[in-house]
Amino acid sequence: MSFLKNTITSPHIKRLITTSTTINKLTINNSTILSTFKTKVNNNKSNINQNPTTTTTTTVKSKLFKINNENTFSRSFYSQRLKIIDHGDKNPMDDGVQEIVYKELVEMGDYETVINRFETMGYAANEECVRYYFKSLVFSNKLDRAHLSLSKISESDILKHIKQLETPTQDQPSSSSSSSSPPITLPPYSISFILPDAVKEKINQKPMIPVIRIGEFGPMRMSMGDRIWGILWIPVLAIGIFLFILKDENSPTVSTSSGSKNKTVAKEYTDTANNKTTFDDIKGIDEVKAELIEIVDYLKNPEKYDRIGAKLPRGILLSGEPGTGKTLLARAIAGEAGVPFLYTSGSSFDEKYIGVGAKRVRELFDLARSQQPCIIFIDEIDAAGRNRISSRFNETLLQLLTEMDGFAQENKIMVIGATNSPESLDAALTRPGRFDRQIAVPIPDFKGRKEIVEFYLSKVSHDEDKIKPEKIARSIPGFTGADISNLINTAAIKAVLNGQDKVTLKMIDEARDDILMGRERKSSIISEETKRNTAYHEAGHALVAAFTESSDPIHKATIIQRGHALGMVSQVPESDHHQFTRKQMMARLAICLAGRAAEEVFFGREMVTSGASSDFQQASKLATAMVTKWGMSDKLGYTFHHDKMSQGTLNTVDFEIKNLLDKQYDHAKTLIIKHKDKMHLLMKFREINSS
Repeated sequence: MSFLKNTITSPHIKRLITTSTTINKLTINNSTILSTFKTKVNNNKSNINQNPTTTTTTTVKSKLFKINNENTFSRSFYSQRLKIIDHGDKNPMDDGVQEIVYKELVEMGDYETVINRFETMGYAANEECVRYYFKSLVFSNKLDRAHLSLSKISESDILKHIKQLETPTQDQPSSSSSSSSPPITLPPYSISFILPDAVKEKINQKPMIPVIRIGEFGPMRMSMGDRIWGILWIPVLAIGIFLFILKDENSPTVSTSSGSKNKTVAKEYTDTANNKTTFDDIKGIDEVKAELIEIVDYLKNPEKYDRIGAKLPRGILLSGEPGTGKTLLARAIAGEAGVPFLYTSGSSFDEKYIGVGAKRVRELFDLARSQQPCIIFIDEIDAAGRNRISSRFNETLLQLLTEMDGFAQENKIMVIGATNSPESLDAALTRPGRFDRQIAVPIPDFKGRKEIVEFYLSKVSHDEDKIKPEKIARSIPGFTGADISNLINTAAIKAVLNGQDKVTLKMIDEARDDILMGRERKSSIISEETKRNTAYHEAGHALVAAFTESSDPIHKATIIQRGHALGMVSQVPESDHHQFTRKQMMARLAICLAGRAAEEVFFGREMVTSGASSDFQQASKLATAMVTKWGMSDKLGYTFHHDKMSQGTLNTVDFEIKNLLDKQYDHAKTLIIKHKDKMHLLMKFREINSS
């Protein structure tokens, strides 16, 4: 193409090269064109500086980008440059904005930024953007890095059109001005860049702007479809990946009573149609059991209730402490009625993906409808039915409300929920029509504990002559059914480990101590001084408990190290306490503080130890409740004080608490001094029990 050397001075050639631009893989490697073009651009720049009125001004919409000319000279070059680049970064798909950015950067002389910005392929570009890019290449002596090419134009075509340009017609005089040049008709063509490897690698890491093919001398324009796709393809891809993962996560299945697979049901659900639990397995909560027998009778004989218009309660909410038998009650209902029992927990609905919880609720109820009559048991329902605190949990709760409220009248599905904190449930969930029955499952009393002990003892071999269920029941106040089951099972394990064929009373007593105080640490090495300090400390507790009126009887006092405690004094009430008197609470304060009082009496104030930490914690908690909740303070009177109090009230509360503790500490100290001889007598034993 050396024939171009003599005709390259035509302004139309410059326009031909710089006007129509796109990103493509076409190449021209012609040093003559490059060097001549560089010379031409430099000459044009010189002409522009000498006669600016001859230049063609590019019209730009002022609303795209404004720079306050009055403040231009007061700004620093750096801040103005950052403002320009920032505006361009905020509008990457607007070629008009990018044109202004390139223009301002070229006028500042920041050619390197123009080159790097253009070659990233991350911004829209039009005809003028390409001009500023080539100018930057020329002025920074980097024109050789861009290898230009023309496509679909042969050398003969170019020569023909050049001759047309250089030969003026009769109707139109020859002129070097581009504005008076005749229109050129050329096939569509494009110019592209073969970029360095480093730039190519960078381009591959960023979303590319779609390749735009342009006509002759027309500004670069992107179709609306290309613009929308260029913006939305990443979100569309992300949504597709999300849906694929969601489908994969929800694929586990669960067996139904017929042995078939029900697709898309979460794996947490367990069908127990062969449930063998009955009300005979429920002990110690007779009142609760009697209330649930009504529900079982309806499930067995719905016709007699339907005749008079009675309807099955849609839901039963069981509330109570952990281990009181809520799950066992639900299984017993299903076992007695002989219907399928679908079990899940409230936490199984929760998922990191929004909407999965609601989907699992729908699947659970769909499975229940296919097996009705049946029972759905949701353990720890407060995990899904808690007061609405976030939109993610709201969706699960709302779906649960919809399913429970949307039962058809002929549906025979019962929902049983269990929770340890019914006050945390949403009011819409606990209203009649959803959970019609709310049943409190209490901790068993002495009679209930005795029945539960007898039930679990009947399942193991034991010494019936020496083991008295009522004695065991009296020694474990506050134990739930689960605690008693664990107690008997632990004793049975001890019997096996000791080579015995029966459970003895001693094994049950050891199992109780292991549960309440921790396992005995026989291998622990303790200094004689620590043993002595512990002995006086625990003896102080035992002595004050023995000589203080209204205190509970001592069950065991020991200095054998168990768990984290070096010693312990255990008390067992003669009967279950449903409430406490002021006298009983004052006695409890004195017993808690007696360990430190004994240390001070026998070792002196400077030799007391840190072993009383848990004692102080218990005493302070009890004294605080007496002052702030139970109206046992003379100064504060009969008021209930919340956590938020004025500074004056806080000071008064602290004073009253300290007054109670000081008074009972002095009482304990007085008793220990009075019975010093008995304290020395107690020191001879490592362990003392009620027997």
